[in-house]
Amino acid sequence: MKCLMFLLAAGLSLTAVSAGKRIVFVSKFECNDSYKIDDSDIQILHDRIVGNVVSSRKYEVVARENLAKIQQELKFVDAGLTEGDAPQSNKLKAAGYCIYGKILQYRSSERSASLDADVTLKRIDGLIEIQIRIANVETGRILAAKTVKASASRTMSNALASTQDIRQEVMADAVDKAAKLVVEHLNDIAFPVYVLSANSRFVTANVTEDQVSVGEVWEAFALGDELKDPQTGESLGFDEELIASVRVSRPGAKATKFEYGADEFSADKSKKDILAAKSDGEKIILRKMRIQPIAKPNNNPDMSVLQGMR
Repeated sequence: MKCLMFLLAAGLSLTAVSAGKRIVFVSKFECNDSYKIDDSDIQILHDRIVGNVVSSRKYEVVARENLAKIQQELKFVDAGLTEGDAPQSNKLKAAGYCIYGKILQYRSSERSASLDADVTLKRIDGLIEIQIRIANVETGRILAAKTVKASASRTMSNALASTQDIRQEVMADAVDKAAKLVVEHLNDIAFPVYVLSANSRFVTANVTEDQVSVGEVWEAFALGDELKDPQTGESLGFDEELIASVRVSRPGAKATKFEYGADEFSADKSKKDILAAKSDGEKIILRKMRIQPIAKPNNNPDMSVLQGMR
C-alpha cells in the first residue's frame, strides 16, 4: 500500500495540518510472545505516548479511531513504503512519522525485609522495555530503531496501601517514563535542539519548558561533515564533536538557558570559548543525556535495608 493511502485512510488533508507541524501515527504496540499483557495496559502505553506527543505542540496526531485502518499497512513498512500518486492539482506532501513497535518486557517484582517483629518493608519495582521504530510516512524509510527501557520503584510498609495498588502505581510511573523517552527519540529526528547563542556563562537553545527539567544535563555537539555510506551513498548523518556538557538553568516558554558546570569537562574555559565561537556561525545541537548523573545516595536507613536485598 502506498504512503498516500496512509494519509487518506486517516482522513487527513493539507488544510488539516497546521503550518510547521508534522503528522504522527502512533500504532498499538505488539507484545512479546513470552509476556501476557492485558489489552488495557497496552492501551495505557499507547495513550501515554500520544499524550506526550500532543503536549509537545509540535505534531498533528492521527485520532485513535483511524489507527485500525493504518495498522493493516504498518506490517509492510519494514519492506519499504513508496510515495503514493496523487492528483497533480493537489499533491499531498506532508512530512510525517509512524511510531510502532513491540513490548519486550512489562513486569513488576517485589522484595521485602523485616525491621522488627511488627514492621515489614516492601519494595516494588516495575520495568517496561519496548522496541520502537520510527518511519517516515512519505518515503517509508525507517529513521530510527531504538530499545527504550524505563523503571520505577516504590517502598511501602505493611501498614500502608495494598500491594496491588502500589504495583499499579509503579507500573504507571514506568510507562510514563517510557512514553517520554519515545517522544524524545521522535524529537531528536523531527526537531533537533539547536544552540541559539552562547557566552561564557549561559547557553540558550530552542527547547521549551515542557521538554526540560531544572538540573538536567545535556551535551553540546558541533556538526561536522556529512557522512555517507561508500557503497550505497546513503546519508548516515553528520560527524559530531562533543564540546561541552551543560545543565538546565532557566526553562522558558520559547527557549531555555543552560549553564556550564555539569562536569569538569565543561568547566574548562577553552571549551566555553569554543562553544561561544562555534555558535556564532556553525550548527550546534544539544541532546539530553539518556542516563543522567546519579544523585547522591539516600542515607535513609529503611531504604538502605531494601537496597541491600537480593
